[in-house]
Amino acid sequence: MKNKLILSSILVLAACLSESKFTEKFGEKLCEEYETCNADIECTTGDDDDDTSTADCTFDKKKAKECLDGDYVCNDEFGEGFEFVETPAACADVYTDCGGTGDDDDTTGDDDDTTGDDDDTTAE
Repeated sequence: MKNKLILSSILVLAACLSESKFTEKFGEKLCEEYETCNADIECTTGDDDDDTSTADCTFDKKKAKECLDGDYVCNDEFGEGFEFVETPAACADVYTDCGGTGDDDDTTGDDDDTTGDDDDTTAE
C-alpha cells in the first residue's frame, strides 16, 4: 500500500511540471551536462524575464519530462575543446504551435509565413 501511495505521489508531481519549472530544471540540467562535457564553455541558459520567444507556443508537459529525463550526449566529433551537448530529441518538441512568422527550416518550400511567398522572401 505504501508503495502505491509513493508511486501515485510521483505521478501527480510529474504531471505538475509547469513551464517555468521546466525552464529552470532544463537550464540546470544543461549546465550540469556542459560541466562534464566541456567545462571551458560558460553555461548560459538564456534565462531572461523579458523573453517572449515561447509566449505564443503550446507547452507539452510530456515532452518536457521526456526532455529532462532523456539521454544527453557529449558530442566530441570536432575534437578537444569543441565538445558540445546534444539534448534528447524530445527537447525540440517541448514547445509547439508557436504560430509566428518565418522559415520552419525544412526544405519542402511550404508557405509558413504571413507574406504569401514560399521561401520567406518578399513576394514578387
